[in-house]
Amino acid sequence: MSRSRLRPVIEVAQPLKRHLENLLTYLKHHITDAVTEG
Repeated sequence: MSRSRLRPVIEVAQPLKRHLENLLTYLKHHITDAVTEG
């Protein structure tokens, strides 16, 4: 359960939380898999 009761905040926080590890990896190494997905 999220602490915020503001629906827009929850809607932004959920995907960030779900993808946090990938986001941190990108920020550290600047590598994506965009070429393989494109």
